[in-house]
This record gives sequence, C-alpha cells and structure tokens, in this order.
Amino acid sequence: MPQPPGTGGAIPNVVVHALIGADGLVREAASEDSDRPDLNQEALKIARGWTFTPAMCNGKPNPQQANLVVRFQGR
Repeated sequence: MPQPPGTGGAIPNVVVHALIGADGLVREAASEDSDRPDLNQEALKIARGWTFTPAMCNGKPNPQQANLVVRFQGR
C-alpha cells in the first residue's frame, strides 16, 4: 500500500466517524479534519474496506456509531 511522504518522524493519524452496519461493514464514513488533509480520502478508502464483528443487542446484530483511527506509517 502506498505510504505518505516522510513527515519528519511524525506518524499521521486520521479519525474516521463511521456507522458500522448490522453486517459489520462500514456503511457511512466521514473523516475528521487532520494534520494531513491530503490523507483524509485515503483514510476513508481504507476504513470502508474494513469489516467488524457487529455490536449485539438482545442477541441480534445492531448498527453502531464508531470513531476509527487510521494510522499511517511515516517514512
């Protein structure tokens, strides 16, 4: 996976606000402003590819809001 250009040792993080559906897939996602706005779209793309174990309520899968942190490895 492509990595962002060097940031002088800093490891950039992008917070993605997401709705995890009852099937465990990311259904809605929006990135929070980050120190590296050039990485926001990449973070959304990555987060949309993740699958989670859905939250359960009374034995049934339930949609859940979540804040996901996408951490990029600096070079």
